[in-house]
Amino acid sequence: MAAVVDYRELAGATFACLEGCGLCCATAPRLVEDEPRKLAGHAAYGRHVRRRSDGTVALALSGSACAMLDGARACSAYEARPTACRLFPFHVHLGPRIQVSLHRGCPGVAPGAAGASSATDLAKRVVAQALTPAALAEADRAALNFREFARRAAVVGWEASLADLAPAFAPVLPDLLDPGRLAEMYARLASGEAGLEEATAALDEPGDPAAFLADLALETFQEDPEGRPTHVADGFAWRAAVAADDRVTLFDVPARGEPRIVAETRLGNLPVGALDDGAREALARYLAIALARDHAAGAAARLVDRMGYEVTVPAAYARVAADTAGGLLLRAALEAKAAGRAVATAREADLAIRAQDMAFLSLPTIGAVL
Repeated sequence: MAAVVDYRELAGATFACLEGCGLCCATAPRLVEDEPRKLAGHAAYGRHVRRRSDGTVALALSGSACAMLDGARACSAYEARPTACRLFPFHVHLGPRIQVSLHRGCPGVAPGAAGASSATDLAKRVVAQALTPAALAEADRAALNFREFARRAAVVGWEASLADLAPAFAPVLPDLLDPGRLAEMYARLASGEAGLEEATAALDEPGDPAAFLADLALETFQEDPEGRPTHVADGFAWRAAVAADDRVTLFDVPARGEPRIVAETRLGNLPVGALDDGAREALARYLAIALARDHAAGAAARLVDRMGYEVTVPAAYARVAADTAGGLLLRAALEAKAAGRAVATAREADLAIRAQDMAFLSLPTIGAVL
């Protein structure tokens, strides 16, 4: 029987691969099935393959990009490129179902790209090719993981209704774009008020953002030892950010060579939460999309499992929601600072979404990623 795949997030979206972007090449793709054989004849292959701790094989990076990327940001092994590369910008999450999302860090998914095609039509073609017997077996194992999680949660008395989390939290997501209310959410989670009713209650008494922003910034802007960018700015500049102590640095990263600092500031000088109406609407819309994904539920379930089932499922999901909202606020504020604005506009919100979505789709999940 053919696999059932959920493409609903892609409805109405378009995609066009933009020459000179190359963001998809700022990763180290996993090689599956016969892909090592197909790439074995490439000059760079032998020098840039590594075996991961989980036993899988992946291409390594040369500088900030895949070793197969040439000087014009084009793949020099395009016809033999791995499945992960063929799928981009589509993210295929294997969980209670097979669900396809868009990597919103890719500028080619923005509306109005010249020569754009239906994202759904493109995804159906490439996903069908990627769903090999081995991939479908992996999907079965991922679905089993979700069923096992529900069983374990029931044993300790936690209701594991993962499918109900997104609609239950939807009404309060816009509140999380207010730093004070977001601080209150973190305070409630820390104090153990973690039931569904408490976690989704109206946040009428804002807390102190300073109490959590410093730690959240260090987590949001984690330094990548491999120097990989998180999103693409104007002119296809690869961009990344790093926080250390109480300072945040935003810089553009070349495929080869030294990065260029775009903005550097103390955390306390960031206009966190200062959003115009267009920015607030864009961020709220993205939050609703991201947190309705199976990946969000899978990330929450993994957190519960990692904590030994000592936290509730709603509490873990609330933490995923809070971290995502906080990351958006910090990233939008940093982009606004770089643009010399006191208030983030829709442009800065778009850049924040591009960066945060790449981080969000990298969250560990009890499912699997194709």
